[in-house]
Amino acid sequence: MKIALTGSNGFIGSNLLERFNICNYEVDIFRLEDNKKIKLFYQTIQEKNYDFVINCAADLRPNNKFKIFLNEELPFQIQSRIIYNTKLIHLSSLNVNDHRLNDKYTCSKRKAEKNLIKKNLFIIRPTLVIDETYD
Repeated sequence: MKIALTGSNGFIGSNLLERFNICNYEVDIFRLEDNKKIKLFYQTIQEKNYDFVINCAADLRPNNKFKIFLNEELPFQIQSRIIYNTKLIHLSSLNVNDHRLNDKYTCSKRKAEKNLIKKNLFIIRPTLVIDETYD
């Protein structure tokens, strides 16, 4: 199985990567720290025949244009570039279902989901996940 994984530095992404390595899956990790790395990522997912693109990239405190882009716009940009048989797994948040919540993180995740096309798409909405490094 061939997988492209974003957000492998985060709690969920790093645990997925560990499990994929145990299973001997072919995994390419992408750290989307700037626009140059994002463009390279786009190019790679268009050229390679991945079974899955798993988007764990997100920012819990989207307080600038780039961080908001990661949460809101990146998922759609990924989906619009993947080839036909590739499936997108997008990690969102259970918060999107509670319309009383209007914090920046929840609103950005909600907007991302609205922009996604429901074909070859899996959305995972974990509850609050906090690891030992959370401040």
